[in-house]
Amino acid sequence: MCGRFSYAAPIHLLTDAFGLLDAPWDYPPRYNIAPGQLLMAITNEQGTRQVNLWKWGLVPSWAKEAKVSYATFNARAETVFTKPMFRRPIRRQRGLVPADGFYEWKNGHEGKLPMRIVLTDRAVFAFAGIYDVWLDAEQRPLHTVSIVTTTPNTLMADIHNRMPVRIPEQNSHRFR
Repeated sequence: MCGRFSYAAPIHLLTDAFGLLDAPWDYPPRYNIAPGQLLMAITNEQGTRQVNLWKWGLVPSWAKEAKVSYATFNARAETVFTKPMFRRPIRRQRGLVPADGFYEWKNGHEGKLPMRIVLTDRAVFAFAGIYDVWLDAEQRPLHTVSIVTTTPNTLMADIHNRMPVRIPEQNSHRFR
């Protein structure tokens, strides 16, 4: 599971790492991005990468109301192609969620201990994301995104039973 993450790096690192022409705003450092909040999402719109602020918690386009539940913040890689909420977005609406760290809580003898996970070189990276656009009665769009998670690798297994899918920078050009 990915329940909190950070993006506090300078915005130029984002544009450099992901081939963005520019980021049109000053994004303040954020060390505790939580579900339900706005986060940066990179999408490929008509052959051009764009970065936007979208709400964390997928609301499918076919939903009757814009209700975000705990189950929509993350999409399990093992079931993302079969769950009705995620089936269409995983095939057609993939994106990247930039980060420079994420948090998992390790169970210990004194309770849960928050652990911030970063790359050893402290580089900017991206989670695999899927998105959808929900329209209200007046056709106003609500852009939402979910982070894809998977079973932990050997480094994460001692900390938590899930982890976000990280897209290596050299493969980030492949998303559609």
